[in-house]
Amino acid sequence: MMMMMLALFFVGLASVASAASCPAPPSTKTTYYVAINEPGASNTLCDGLAPTNLGGGRCPFKDFSAKAVREKLYASANGFGTKSVTVKVRRGTYGIHPMSLVPGEPFQPLLINAHGKTAGESVVLTNYGTERVTLDGTCPTSFVECKVPGAPGKIWTMMEIYGDRVIVQGLTFNNAAGRNIQIGATNVHIRCNTFIGPYGLDSDSIKATQQLGPVVISNNEFRGPYEQAIDATLARDWLVEGNKIHEGIKGVGFKFNARNNIIRRNHFYDLKQEAVSLGAAGSTNHVNDYEAQNITAENNIIENVGMAVQINWCFNCRFNNNQVNRARLGVDFGTDEIALKSGCRNGAGCFPTAAAQIFGNRFRNLTGGGDVTLNTFVKGKYPAMVKDFTAGYNAYCKTGGNEVFWFGENTLNFGGWKQATGTDSTSSLACP
Repeated sequence: MMMMMLALFFVGLASVASAASCPAPPSTKTTYYVAINEPGASNTLCDGLAPTNLGGGRCPFKDFSAKAVREKLYASANGFGTKSVTVKVRRGTYGIHPMSLVPGEPFQPLLINAHGKTAGESVVLTNYGTERVTLDGTCPTSFVECKVPGAPGKIWTMMEIYGDRVIVQGLTFNNAAGRNIQIGATNVHIRCNTFIGPYGLDSDSIKATQQLGPVVISNNEFRGPYEQAIDATLARDWLVEGNKIHEGIKGVGFKFNARNNIIRRNHFYDLKQEAVSLGAAGSTNHVNDYEAQNITAENNIIENVGMAVQINWCFNCRFNNNQVNRARLGVDFGTDEIALKSGCRNGAGCFPTAAAQIFGNRFRNLTGGGDVTLNTFVKGKYPAMVKDFTAGYNAYCKTGGNEVFWFGENTLNFGGWKQATGTDSTSSLACP
């Protein structure tokens, strides 16, 4: 049984390194083109309906410095919100400055507001063919939105997405200070992009802003620096799949009653802290019993990180069939948050983690560091934070020395761990 599960485990991991190519976006009613390097391109003299200059005003827009170009993504003849529109961007680098788009509102970044109901009614922002496109947030500090402590001269947020039915595909984002994309929308696909940064303090490359979904974030590369690649606070029905997430501080995190989310077949590497956080401590007050519920992290490759997974104040959260290599430690059930009960139940504190699962993982070359010793597979200094969990079919691969399961004030060996927790009897210290 053990060998069969491990065989299935490694088959699942193989797909991380060979993510599928992006599908062609759906056809929409209207397609506009933006081409900064195309002769004759103009934001005022062209209708934007051709990728090259065909003459007579039938030619591409030049860039995103004009409201008339930006509004193709968020406005229609009927007002705020649009549908069945594709904007294809040709090769080059496009500066994204704050702009007054909505009367009476603060200056906005690149804004998408979609009102579609079917795939064909999506709002699509994509590169043209295979051409390389960069959206660049470098902007003058004369804009208040570009006076961010720690990252002056960069726009705070590059893009905001609202509404229903949005696809963002094939672009590179760089030089945002706080967020590359903020999402408060449903039926969103963010795929095959490269996200660099953002560069400021408390920065998240993608951030959820509302309890909305589904959202699919797939086959992207997230390259640091950033505080967190994906801050899925509030997220509902998100799928994070097939991404490369590296060279930042944290990977993907869920809190503030995030629910029903899946993180699978991603490659996390070179992160200073946790790859995945299922729940957290220290959020503002909310009415819910847990910080996160029904979150699954499965079939991921996690290498050279501070810890593989943090599970705090989480109900029915699962860490299954993952490969962990060269992490400081494996699973952290919370060590210093017992007094910081988070904002659940309007500040009364969250209920302890319950119904957690840890199955079919391989933990290898755990390095230790700080107060964590070599081969620390589990760290849960305060078992009161964990009401119940089950584990099994894990491979805890020692690198010399002794195995460590820190559960309570004292550390345990593998036998003591199984006895104290009443689970994990099908796991092994053998390393396949």
